[in-house]
Order: sequence, then C-alpha cells, then structure tokens
Amino acid sequence: MDFGLKPVSLDLNNSIGTTGSRQMTPQGTFAELLIQAQQAGVGKELDSQKLNDEKLLAACRELEAVFLNLLAKEMRKTVPEGGLFGKSRAQEFFTGMLDEALTEEASKSGTAGLADLLFLQLKASQDEEG
Repeated sequence: MDFGLKPVSLDLNNSIGTTGSRQMTPQGTFAELLIQAQQAGVGKELDSQKLNDEKLLAACRELEAVFLNLLAKEMRKTVPEGGLFGKSRAQEFFTGMLDEALTEEASKSGTAGLADLLFLQLKASQDEEG
C-alpha cells in the first residue's frame, strides 16, 4: 500500500550530540515516518474532519430534540382537559419544561434515531460536494 510518502533527508541529532544525515525511506523507523507525516500535515485533515463530524452530529441531535419537543407538545394537546382543579399556568410551565428535558435526553440517547439518519444523509451530501 502506497501512502504517498517520498524519501527525504533529515538531520537527526544522535545521543552524543553530533549531527548526521540519514536517507529516509518507507522502511524507516516509526518515529522518522511520524515526523515526516507531521511535516506534511497528514493528521491535520483528519482532525478537522473529525471535528466537523462532531459538530454536525451535535447539530443533528439538537434538531432532533426540537422536533421531539414539538411532537410532545402536539401530543399533549390531544389529551382532554379535566379534573378537579383544572390546568394552571404553573402546571403548563412545568409540563413544558418536563417535555423539553425528556426530549433532550431522548435525543442524546439516540432512541428515536432521527439524528443519526439526518447525520448520515448530510454527511453523504457533504462528501459529494467536496
């Protein structure tokens, strides 16, 4: 497998402190190959891609939480009101907060799966563009 590594000449200090020159090949030591890869910027693309994927997944999870929250609110509207005391503003406020917390946790756990599907779809379209 060819990783596109080209032989380069590095000046390495040995333990005595004298400087020597050594031809580097793909069969060189791991440390030498790592230095060459770092100089070429190989890891930077992977790190930024991973960071972008994490940001995209976080945004998808937030969108899923918003969607589930709207769904919970609409489902609550279908429940007939009644009871001995009726519905107060405090109770409405509490149930709204409860729905928000529950849907946020559901989104984090991935039980609905909407965020994962949205992430895969957006990732695929992102890969096609560039």
